Amino acid sequence: MKWLILSIVLVGLMLVGAVPAAAEPDVASISDLTVSVWPEYDEPRVLVMYEGKLRPNVSLPQKVRFRVPKEAEVSEACGLKKPDDEHLCQLYETAVDGDWLIVSYELPVPDFFMQVYYNPVSGSGQRAMDFDFSSIYPVDNLQIGVQQPARSSDFAVTPVSQRTITDQQGFKYLLYEFKGLPADKTVDLKINYTKPDSQPSVAKQQQGSATASATADSSRLFWIIVVVVMMGAIALVLVRQHLRGRVEPASAMAWQGTGSMRGAAVVPRPAAIASRAFCTQCGNRLRTGDRFCSGCGAGTGGAR
Repeated sequence: MKWLILSIVLVGLMLVGAVPAAAEPDVASISDLTVSVWPEYDEPRVLVMYEGKLRPNVSLPQKVRFRVPKEAEVSEACGLKKPDDEHLCQLYETAVDGDWLIVSYELPVPDFFMQVYYNPVSGSGQRAMDFDFSSIYPVDNLQIGVQQPARSSDFAVTPVSQRTITDQQGFKYLLYEFKGLPADKTVDLKINYTKPDSQPSVAKQQQGSATASATADSSRLFWIIVVVVMMGAIALVLVRQHLRGRVEPASAMAWQGTGSMRGAAVVPRPAAIASRAFCTQCGNRLRTGDRFCSGCGAGTGGAR
């Protein structure tokens, strides 16, 4: 009986384990989000930038997912490191989900930035396009700004914007603000304007030029360092030679002084001069202590 009960329990546990686990819900939520829609800004396409901040209670790093236009090309998917807004760009994945393209990546910091291009317009003359926004996460504060392209006229966005501003470069923006936007809520904007050409508002900055400039700066810095090091080495050699030139004469003088002391004639002492005596009779040299001359035998009187 015990074995039967145990077998039933084991089978039940196996069946429970075989049931697929439900997909984990997205736990991220967004505190602030600004979406900038700039038609024909630096390309004939539309530039869209998403910049925002997760809620403070979201754990990090956090895997995030964003909806962008289905035909969009992602150019950046980054975290923003404060306070200088350093772009911490990450590897990302994309997947088509109905009318959307889902961009997912791991966010190491609470602030994020993503940039995409898509092409809902072509040619010249009258322009008409739709821009849709939908967030996978709830958004506390959402602002959408649509920029009027340079050299365009009859610029209008539906629904009518709540606020209009102009920046220092003269670009006009229509702004939309939303509070407490729930997840999966779609905001649909219809953009219309007339433009006589297909040229972008500004010239696109070439990354290659920036890279070449950075390379040139690095090369210039390298040669400056080399020159400084060489000048320092030359200065060190000159200083050492100068110090050696000052020390060596002193050593030479000391050596010469010692040599002159050794090679100079020794001044005779008075006792040595007194010891040089001769016989008064025959002139023979007498030695110290002689009482008689060895030459003639005459007495010396005790020469010393």
